Amino acid sequence: MNDQHKTKAQLIEELQDLRAEQAANIHHKERLMAVLQVLPDLAFIVDEDGLILEAVASTENEDLLYEKKEQALGKTIWNIFPQDNAQSLMNTVHKTISSGEQQELVYFLNVPQGPCWFEGRSRKLSSPINGKQAVIWLARDITQQQITQNQLIEKNNLLNSVIEEMTDIFFVKDLSGRYQIINQAGLNFIQCSKEAIIGHDDFAIFPKEMAIKFREADQKIINDAVTKTFDEVVRTPQGDITVMTTKG
Repeated sequence: MNDQHKTKAQLIEELQDLRAEQAANIHHKERLMAVLQVLPDLAFIVDEDGLILEAVASTENEDLLYEKKEQALGKTIWNIFPQDNAQSLMNTVHKTISSGEQQELVYFLNVPQGPCWFEGRSRKLSSPINGKQAVIWLARDITQQQITQNQLIEKNNLLNSVIEEMTDIFFVKDLSGRYQIINQAGLNFIQCSKEAIIGHDDFAIFPKEMAIKFREADQKIINDAVTKTFDEVVRTPQGDITVMTTKG
């Protein structure tokens, strides 16, 4: 019906419905903001162009924001973050929108609190905002987790270096007897490639009767839960060689 032909009562009713809808939307947004503010994550609404439509952080997490909320709203990711960060963030936003699936990104930023690692998770919003597709982006501070992980990697690298420098044969098997680690001295001794050893058991490497003896010795060590040193005969391209073995 044309607006000119609507009665005053109809226009008033439509106006009241519109106000009620706006009030419901405001109430819904307020509830959403209240929920987001108690989460340990930073929360952002970002459209397909990278425009920051909303930013939420609890009081204790405000120093994790790269830029204060008041300064970030209305700017794009390109205007706020360093080029490399902006590119990876926007790639994730676009992938979220095009796939319709949640995406994750681990990234590093120097924020007011200091250098921090974040795990970002983005999900496409069901309805466009101002005619454009948008995502909600939740960012969690994983700095301590990342530091611990990096320290573990450094320790493992150091351990691997020590193992590789050993002149003694060193190997690790899982409880099923499959080799998980073997150093270069071990590879040289049996003259096999690492690919032929890792993930395989003794039956894939040595003659059957020898593999049975190795497996029996391993199982006894497991059952007794002790460390033992004893002699074992190993068949190599140079012939059978007796070696002193310590297993535990």
